[in-house]
Amino acid sequence: MLQRHHIGRRLASCALAAALVAQGAPTAALAVTSAELQSQLDAAQEELDSLGHQVQAAGEDLHETQYQLEVTGEQIEETKGLIEQRQAELDEAQEILSRRVASNYKAGKTSLASILLASSSFNELVANVYYANKVYQQDAEAIDSVKEARTALEEEQTALEEKQAEQEELLEQQEAQIEQLKEREAAQAEYVDNLDAEVAAKLEEERQAELERQRKEAEEAAARAAAEAEAAAKREAEEAAARAAAEAQAQESAEGSQADTPTEVTSSTGGPSASQRNTIISAAYTQVGVPYSFGSCSPGSGFDCSGFVMWCYAQAGISLPHSSAAQCGISTSVSYSQLQPGDLVFWMGTGGASTGGNHVAIYLGNGMIIHANYNGVEAVSLYSGVTSYGVIG
Repeated sequence: MLQRHHIGRRLASCALAAALVAQGAPTAALAVTSAELQSQLDAAQEELDSLGHQVQAAGEDLHETQYQLEVTGEQIEETKGLIEQRQAELDEAQEILSRRVASNYKAGKTSLASILLASSSFNELVANVYYANKVYQQDAEAIDSVKEARTALEEEQTALEEKQAEQEELLEQQEAQIEQLKEREAAQAEYVDNLDAEVAAKLEEERQAELERQRKEAEEAAARAAAEAEAAAKREAEEAAARAAAEAQAQESAEGSQADTPTEVTSSTGGPSASQRNTIISAAYTQVGVPYSFGSCSPGSGFDCSGFVMWCYAQAGISLPHSSAAQCGISTSVSYSQLQPGDLVFWMGTGGASTGGNHVAIYLGNGMIIHANYNGVEAVSLYSGVTSYGVIG
């Protein structure tokens, strides 16, 4: 009953999400300056990012429903097998009883008179009557017991099939919700692209106006040689400062380039071996820049968050389900201080990376994670909203 209520709430959530998704594509308000257009573009991009989060969260919910539907199907098949086994036992018990009745009939039936005549003493008579009653009672009890077991299994099968139907309905609504979210995301992306073009055009218009203003000022100042000399000296100083700044930046980049390489794992307190952890992290870094793709687990082409983790662990010979909730369920919870590179970080049903859904990332060490987010596969600093840390194995 609790399972039905849970599925009912999720169906209601899907209906509400579908109603929200049905909103039309945004329209740009009239803007005069590039700054106003840029403000609109920033807001539109924020909405597009939010839609990306929603698609990702809905995808993880869909994975979980598919996983639970597979489990229910397996339970139904197992119950059917047990029903067939109980039916075979019932058939066998009924056959034994039929053979005994037929045997008694051919022998002239077993009556109280025949038992009396066949008994040589009173004690033997009592024993024969008791034995006859006991045999028939045991046969009847055996048949009743098997029938009760079969009935209980049939009721269990009916309940599982009802649960399966509810899960299939939920799955259908989730798929429809994802399609609607994708349509809205596509419309929002087109809107962002159009705004971006408008911003670029307005910036060019303003740049040309600024160039014209500068040209007029230069013409007015052409006669002032002293001002020109001062301007030239100022430009030389600015260029020297720019060169010095560029050299300092290049030196800082060279010194900090090692921060972009993955952390080497030399030991572990549990879960995968050190070699496996290194393999997981190395595999993850090879996919940096691969775009996010709902429901995908295709190296070099596209990943969603749980598909990315599943693929990285597979490179180390570790098999995981394609569901962040299922991955969280089979992991062993640890504290942040116990985290090792290669362990998992979960945001389950929080407002973190997935805006109300589930998300999973691989810990790299030094407060860094790598994950498949709406921006694609990227290595970033660990951010807020984490609900648990997990070790696989």
